[in-house]
Amino acid sequence: MKKVTEKILLHDPLSLMANKASIQARKAAEHQELVLIEIWFDKHYYNRYQHGDESGKRNGIDPDLVKEIIIQSISWLISCSGRYKFFRFLNADKENDPYHRIVLQKNTKEGLLNIVTEFHWITLRRYEVTVKTAMVTVGSPKKLSILG
Repeated sequence: MKKVTEKILLHDPLSLMANKASIQARKAAEHQELVLIEIWFDKHYYNRYQHGDESGKRNGIDPDLVKEIIIQSISWLISCSGRYKFFRFLNADKENDPYHRIVLQKNTKEGLLNIVTEFHWITLRRYEVTVKTAMVTVGSPKKLSILG
């Protein structure tokens, strides 16, 4: 009986319960915001992917994999920018404001994939991320974490 009562109370739209800001609050509504995030590839990235550089062709930087990693990272980047005051990844194109670049990393079978990106605010619900370059490194990766 106790479990049934607890379930009913949890789903009662008129009940007061604790949330992050109050010990007694009632949920009034939910809203999901939709945004458009465009993924762009810089010419430098395409040259490295298609032709390589002085070290040869860069394996492991396939555009489909890079897009997948960016899409997987967006929620984490937004979450971290809200939780850590010192973390900023979004460029607003303000005068005298240096561009922030983020290196997204993922371990792959070829090694550690490093993707250098810039995220830019375009309009209220539209953002761009540009892949500047990417490369796979082999060996012990340097820890590039905002979490320490």
